[in-house]
Amino acid sequence: MQAMKCNEVIRAVNGKLISGKNDTKFLNISTDSRTIRNGELFIPIKGERFDGHDYIEHAFRSGASGTVTERDIVEIIKSDNGTDFGKKTIIKVDDTLKALKNLASYYRQKFKIPFIGITGSVGKTGTKDMISCILMQEYNVLKTEGNFNNEIGLPLTIFNLEPYHEVAVLEMGMSSIGEISSLTSIVHPRIFLCLL
Repeated sequence: MQAMKCNEVIRAVNGKLISGKNDTKFLNISTDSRTIRNGELFIPIKGERFDGHDYIEHAFRSGASGTVTERDIVEIIKSDNGTDFGKKTIIKVDDTLKALKNLASYYRQKFKIPFIGITGSVGKTGTKDMISCILMQEYNVLKTEGNFNNEIGLPLTIFNLEPYHEVAVLEMGMSSIGEISSLTSIVHPRIFLCLL
């Protein structure tokens, strides 16, 4: 990922800076506090059985430079315990999942390359792999890895875009009504395949 400044993130996610500096640079984006690396922005996501906000402190201890949060996390700043959380960048938003998608959409717009979106009930992964394999003969291709084809995985895939990529082949899965529409609004594919 190309580094993004805090002020870019704030604009993209329609957030409010609670702590930290506008010129802080984030080297990557993560939704998993277990794999966070120094300089990354942690975006905690709420799931059915977990809430990523519970791991903000762990993300900071593991090197995250900042976080986007729905919660008031003053208690984390106060429970500092010598880790200087008060100097970390904290951006308040209404919805962290929406913030992740908005940030991915913003980042995607920096790349003026062809994006190919693939969806359907069967054959998405095989089709994505075939198209990617063909294109890799001539181009530097970013493609969806593993099962990163949903409203969390697709944005994380987009954050893997680098200046050397010449085309992106992205798989889009659906688990609820309206999800494909949401994913295509992030990607804005030039070519879109719907497999039946």
